[in-house]
Amino acid sequence: MADLVIHPHTFIRISKKTSTYTAGNGASETWAPLTRICHGVVSDAFPVEWRGAFGADMISAAAQNIRQMATVRMSYHPDVWEALRTREVRVHLVEEGPKAHPFVVYGDADNVGMQNQVLEFKVHRLEGK
Repeated sequence: MADLVIHPHTFIRISKKTSTYTAGNGASETWAPLTRICHGVVSDAFPVEWRGAFGADMISAAAQNIRQMATVRMSYHPDVWEALRTREVRVHLVEEGPKAHPFVVYGDADNVGMQNQVLEFKVHRLEGK
């Protein structure tokens, strides 16, 4: 298989849902940010290729009242891959700031070609209450 190439042009922050149990208080849920190390610096921003949805994807999404949807392609990161497969994950566009409604993963994530090079997944906007 040829090398998989992505063209990152957007930064996202990813957080995973974690639960902790405290005796007498029960379980509590928090959102823990995922981080990466680049040139010795820890960062919570991941460079990704962000492609807005259109065509058949949007027709299917509209039937489920999903308004904003995108496909995300990014370099493989083991912590992100593990979170995508086993946890509830939220995605924020860095350019929108922390107060914007997050995106959530829509469907299954793909470790493209199982080569540990590129991750691909779809997200849709979590609407506010």
